[in-house]
Amino acid sequence: MRKSNCGRNDLYVSTFFSSVYTNEPPVDPNLGQPRDINQPMLDIDFSQQLVEAKLAKLNISKSAGPDNIHPRVLKELKEVLSLPISLIFQTSYANGIVPEDWKNANVTAIHKKSDKHIADNYRPISLTSVICKLMESITSDALVCHMKSNNLFTNKQFGFLKGRSATLQLLNVLDDWTKLLDAGISIDVVYRDFQKAFDTIPHQRLMMKLNSYGIHSKVLTCIRSFLIGHKQRVVITGYESMWTSVISGVPQGSVLGPILFLIYINDIPVVENLSCNAHLLLTTSNFFLE
Repeated sequence: MRKSNCGRNDLYVSTFFSSVYTNEPPVDPNLGQPRDINQPMLDIDFSQQLVEAKLAKLNISKSAGPDNIHPRVLKELKEVLSLPISLIFQTSYANGIVPEDWKNANVTAIHKKSDKHIADNYRPISLTSVICKLMESITSDALVCHMKSNNLFTNKQFGFLKGRSATLQLLNVLDDWTKLLDAGISIDVVYRDFQKAFDTIPHQRLMMKLNSYGIHSKVLTCIRSFLIGHKQRVVITGYESMWTSVISGVPQGSVLGPILFLIYINDIPVVENLSCNAHLLLTTSNFFLE
């Protein structure tokens, strides 16, 4: 049984994670420039067959979310649960409302560098509802299909996309550098990292970016509902912090988060100085400039 009272460590880490959020001022709704869309994004399919296929692929070694529904239960009862879960997804999508319980996350602090006593050296990974992740997975597949069918992803985008791995990015960069060096041209390389990238994405501007890529109506409404109203608590050695509101960003550890982040940064190679060649890589949300 978890201890319900807050420990000093989880309270401190929770306060730090909450301090990095973006307080977004009102944004001009006309800022997002519409793209040329060949195939508009249609409704998302949440059929029983698709839900059952997703349930069959669940990793039973993963933990349950705050709702305590374990993936083993969902996977082993997939034939029975696929229909009611499908109906829940369809109702949620039709009404543009993601259930509140699905927007709660237990956050695990993963050490990433240097001194373990400094909260800034930890990455927050969200443990959310497994059922919600199923809906996110179906939605993410639909978003990727829409972006690819309309050729909207920049060819400088790598990571979290099928056929666009980090290894392929390195091969592209090395190929470019080799050609320049063979031609006797000097190269300056700048390595840049987005600080607290997943946590600081402003929701209003993300919504405008999605809208400019032809992601409208129910899809956009559901994504907004998924992002707005998120709450999280940090769990360390059995202690749980108080719940805090998440006012910006996309949850690290979620299924939908990476694709939303990719779409948000997709324009960087276009807006960078033309004398530079930007290569985006999402493994740790960083990119190269030549």
